[in-house]
Amino acid sequence: MKEELYEMELFYAIVLYGKYRDIAQVIDYIKNFSDVKVVFDKKAPFKLYITEKPLKGGD
Repeated sequence: MKEELYEMELFYAIVLYGKYRDIAQVIDYIKNFSDVKVVFDKKAPFKLYITEKPLKGGD
């Protein structure tokens, strides 16, 4: 199965949450509801690439 990569704009979520330095807490909040791997795009600091974690043991 091809791993699909989803781009999620979190800029507004971060603004609503509060301060930019709290981005780690925003990510932790997302991880509470999603089984995801979060990767920062250093060229676009307000974009994160979110992909499902592979299942342990494979398909």
